[in-house]
Amino acid sequence: MINLSQKYDLNVQERSIELDIPNINHSAIYKFKINQLYHLVQPKQSYIKFKENKIVIVLSKQIQGKEWSDLRMKSTQTVFHELQRSSKPIPASIHVDTSFFNTTDSHHHE
Repeated sequence: MINLSQKYDLNVQERSIELDIPNINHSAIYKFKINQLYHLVQPKQSYIKFKENKIVIVLSKQIQGKEWSDLRMKSTQTVFHELQRSSKPIPASIHVDTSFFNTTDSHHHE
């Protein structure tokens, strides 16, 4: 078994994280990267833990108690499109056929 805790590179910045782990024969490097974290973190207080079958990256928030609705910051384009979709009214011309909701119909089709 390889001791991964000695064979990795974790780079934590205030708004980004990057983890590089070389594979056993060093022919490839596995990367995990987030360029825009939702809020700022404290790089020196952030760390990594290696468990039996998973890797845990612990990020320390700069503002403790501040709620993050996501790990990544959404782009302004994504937020704009979400707001556009949520503000569009349902057109009055849409007709929904509810005849199949009729519960008084006791006929069964076989």
